[in-house]
This record gives sequence, C-alpha cells and structure tokens, in this order.
Amino acid sequence: MFVKPSVYGIALSFFLLSSPLAAQTLFSYGPNKVSKEEFLKAYHKNNNDTAQQKISYADYLELYYRYKLKVRAALDARMDTLSSQKVELQGFREQLADYYITQDAGMQIMIDEAFERSLKDIYLLSIFIPLSKNPDAEETKAAEAAIRAAYQELRQGKPFTAVALQYNPQQADPNEGDLGFVSAFTLPYELETLAYSTPPGAYCAPFRGKNGWHILMNKEERKATGKLRIAQIQLAFPPGISEEGKMLVAKRADSIYSALQAGAAFAQLAEQFSDDNLTYRNGGEMPAFEAGYYDPVFEAAAFDLEKDGDISKPVKTAFGYHILKKIQRIPVIEDKNDKQQREALKERIQQSDRMQAVQQMLIKDIQSRTGYAKAPVDENKLSILTDSIIQQRPLPEFPDPNPQTVLLTIGGKTRTATDFRNYLEEKRSIGEELRDKTYAQLFDGFVEKTTIDYYRDHLEKYNQHFADQLAEFTAGNLLFEIMQQQVWDPSLSDSASLEKYYTDHKDNYWWEQSADALIFICPDKETAEKLRAALQEDHTQWRALAASLGDNIQVDSGRFNLGQIPAPEGTHFTGGLITTPVGQQPDNTAAFSYIIKLYSEKEPKSFADARGEVIVDYQNRLEEQWIEGLKKQYPLKVNKKQFKKLRKDQPIL
Repeated sequence: MFVKPSVYGIALSFFLLSSPLAAQTLFSYGPNKVSKEEFLKAYHKNNNDTAQQKISYADYLELYYRYKLKVRAALDARMDTLSSQKVELQGFREQLADYYITQDAGMQIMIDEAFERSLKDIYLLSIFIPLSKNPDAEETKAAEAAIRAAYQELRQGKPFTAVALQYNPQQADPNEGDLGFVSAFTLPYELETLAYSTPPGAYCAPFRGKNGWHILMNKEERKATGKLRIAQIQLAFPPGISEEGKMLVAKRADSIYSALQAGAAFAQLAEQFSDDNLTYRNGGEMPAFEAGYYDPVFEAAAFDLEKDGDISKPVKTAFGYHILKKIQRIPVIEDKNDKQQREALKERIQQSDRMQAVQQMLIKDIQSRTGYAKAPVDENKLSILTDSIIQQRPLPEFPDPNPQTVLLTIGGKTRTATDFRNYLEEKRSIGEELRDKTYAQLFDGFVEKTTIDYYRDHLEKYNQHFADQLAEFTAGNLLFEIMQQQVWDPSLSDSASLEKYYTDHKDNYWWEQSADALIFICPDKETAEKLRAALQEDHTQWRALAASLGDNIQVDSGRFNLGQIPAPEGTHFTGGLITTPVGQQPDNTAAFSYIIKLYSEKEPKSFADARGEVIVDYQNRLEEQWIEGLKKQYPLKVNKKQFKKLRKDQPIL
C-alpha cells in the first residue's frame, strides 16, 4: 500500500506543453520557461465550473511550479527512456489515435452535413431501372440504354411522372415514382446526396447506384417537419384480395371511424381491430418517424393532422386502410452547436452507410494537409505487375516501373512499388479475395491505408488536442514514476524512520471520542434496512446475514473516531447500538454501524493505530524536503508584469 498526496490528483491534469518562442513567458524555473498561455490553459482546466473550490492564480502558481519541478526531475533522471514508460505510452497512443481517427474531421463534416439536411424535407420523384445482384453484360447494357432513353425523353420536355410511369417496373414502385417527402437518413446515403444536391424543380442526370440506375427529381422543398408520433388502427388487405373485398375493408374502416367520432377509445379499438401486430397491444402507437419512412400517402395524412389527439379519416394505401391519431410533433433542433443534437446525429451516422463516406472525407482531409502527391507512372504496366502478383505468376521485368519506382509521396515520405506489392501480399495472407477487384480498386486501397498509417504515426503534428492529451499522459506517468522513487517507496520501506517520525510527533496522533465498530455499506437503503432488522434479531451472525443478501455488501471493522462512523446527525452513541442507515453520495449506497464498544475519553494512538496517518505525514515531509532541493536547483523567477495582467486583484508572489 502507498498513499498519494492530494496534489498528485491535480498534477495529473496539467499539460506538459512546449511554449512557442513568441509566447510571453510568465515564469521560469532555472533555464526552463513557462508561457502565460500554458499556465492559463492548465489553470482553467483545473478551475472550471465543476471544480469544488476555485483557487487564486497565486496559489495555483505554487502548485504548477511544484508540478513542473517534479516532471523536470523525472526527465533529468531519464525516466522517459525506461522501457515501462515507452510501452505504456505506446499503448495509450494507439488507443487514443484510434479514437481521434474515427472521430476526426470527416465525422465532424458529416455531422454538419447531416444537420443542414435535417432542416429541410424534399418531395422526390424517381425513375428507377433495377439491376440484379450480379448482372451480365447484356442486362447491364439494356438497363443503361433504358435510363438513357428515359433521360432523353425528360430533356425533350415529357412530364417526369409520365416517363416514370413508362419506365418504372410496376411491381417495384406502386406509387409510379412518387416517393413523397423524404428527410435525412431515410434514403441510402448516395441517393440522399443526389437528392439534396438537386435544385427544386430540377432532375439529376442518370446515376448508377448499388441496385440499378436512378433519375431523381426534386419536385419541391419545405422546412423540415421533424419527427411525428402517431397511433394507427390498420385494416390490412390480405394477399390476393379482390376489389369487392377492398370495399368491405373500407366499410369496416368507416364503421370504426364513426365509433371514434362518437367517443370510443382509440386504444381499445386498436387492440380489438388493428392488424398491425407490432402496435395493437399498446394502443396502436408507432415509433416516432420523419418524412420518408413510410408510404407517401400514409405520411401525407399523418403530417396533415394539426393538433395532438386529432384523428384522420380512413386512409387507403397499397397495404390497406389506416386510421391515424396524432400524439406529438417533435420539432427539428435548429441550433447547429446543440451538443445533444450533434451526439444524436453522430450515433445515426455510425449506424448508417455514411461511415464509408466519413472515411473518404478523412482521407481527403489528411491528404490535403500532408502534401499527398501521386507520382507519374505507367498505369498499364503497373496493372500488369499487379495482376501477376494476384495470380502469383513471375513478375515481368520492366525498367520502369521497377521495385524502387516511387508511386506516391505523403508528408515528404515516398512509397514505392515494393510497398504496394507488400500491401497486396499482406491482403492475400489474411485471406482477402483480390481477384474480383480491379487494379484501380486495389491501388486506391493502398493509398487509403498509406494515408491513414502516416496520419496515425504523425497525429501530434496535425491534431493539437491529441498532442495535448499525449503530453498530459506522458507527464502523468513521469510524475508517478518520480514520486514512487523519491517519496512513496522510501516511506514504505524505511520502517525505522516511520517509527522515529511517530515517536517525534506523538502529539499529532490521538483518538478522539471513538468506538470499536462494524460498518456495513449496502448497495441501497432497502438492503441496508433489511440487514439492520436482521442484525437486531441476532447481531452475532452478522457475517452470514450480510452474505445472505448478496456479494455486494462491504463490511469494515476496527476502531473509528465517532465522526467517521455513518449515522444520522445527533445520534447518541452507546455500546450495542445499531445506527439508522444513511445515504451516501455520489453512488447512492447506504451505510450503518454496529457499535461494539464506546471510548468516551481522548487517548493517544499507538503506532499501529496511527500507521496510515504517519505514512501520509512522513510522505509529505519527504516530498517537502525533496521539493526544497529542487527549488534551489531550479529557482523560480516570475514575470511580474505579465502575472499582474492575469487578474489585477490577485496578489503576486
């Protein structure tokens, strides 16, 4: 066991930053300088709105000076070269780098984009020529010819709906290309981007997506309606229903609507009549949704309901008749900097197909900041080399490209054809199928990996927050190492000095009014009350009784000053007392005590009883002696003019 002084907790959150030459020096310790910017950054980090007690600049200057002395001592002792320090730093760096790479600029750009798109809904019309999962050349050619023909008819002035009716497969689009209003996240990302980049009243050029060819028309736009909570009673059309059957369903829907108009309870009728198996048991209530999730006719009727509690007439869709009840409209948050909104958008992005786009944004951002450049190379020959590697055939010998040919440069570092070959070999070694990919796809993958790897290895250069956290961790580890060497280990290994310190300072260690006691800490007040009641029946079985209520009850035994014993204020302590449970913050546990024996008089503590306090006091003395030596080695010099500017009413040292 060792005891860390409280100042260590503060020191761990200091930044070890190098001050730029142009920064104004606030103080120096020996030849080492600390800028005003560095000091203020550390001060505000530790004296923010969550700090229990804010301290003055003058007091903080003393703390920060002591911290810098300790870290300097660790560096002087070359503790940063210890293998343990390097291993811990590398492990922390890898974890932190992974976080920053996944949360970097690409994610922030994507959140901003999603926010802007969330502010408006778009009414979309669509022409879609589907393709099978693995289309052959004939199917591919026919689909492209069809979409080109449709596009030509649009350009000749034929109405979009007429062209959609002509070219859309009827079984795939019962609404003849009318998608209604859509919002962000309701379409695949590539189509959403196409929709939100097409001006109102215009249509886009043919676009080949994952499942076929698309032409989208932005019929109109509106301010986003936000999310809607509704309940429904659905009367579904069975498969193969006739027109006569549909009329019977319509009559049933009208009867239910009349009953609702007469005051019948919506929830009861939903449970009795609704065919929606997911909602009929909870009054027909559906999950909140935005424009674009359901049938356009259904959504139009839902969003047309004005007041909470309004009920629609029966609405016919391809799936049946629906009677809708408005529960709540949840408006769009229009503050771009709202933290809750940004976090919600981030979660939706991470669960969507946007993550690939996030990666691409990050790649482009890194390349723009690192001076990426692709070298001129004979693409045909490089493609032949690539195919030979994939097929595991002997490599053709070209004068250029050859193994040393530079393919790209990033951050001033080059990557060669040999690096590209190693990349392909590594992919094959882990079982990745390369034969189905083109040379361009493989080379793009190589470029992306090279870009990310370089960024990861040089992240401090491009991300100041990452550099700060890495420096903070480094300083914290050094501080721990030097404190263990100079203070904690000596205080624990030198028993003779501890006992001598106790002997010399006996007057500091006294029992006030105290008691031998058992202290029970329970996960909640209910458990504490149960255990207390059981102990009142037979306190001698306290171990078994505590165990019977679970493994999460802690019991501490020993002699305690009365002020350390959990009990309501004003408790009159006596031997045999079982105190009333009291709640404990911040974990909401509950504690009470069984008083075995009461000591009413003040008594001196033995060395054994005072050992924990003696260790803390002795560590503090060792630390002060050590710090005094460091202060002589690295004397403090304050720039009083700069210090006064921090806050004029603060006293200066």
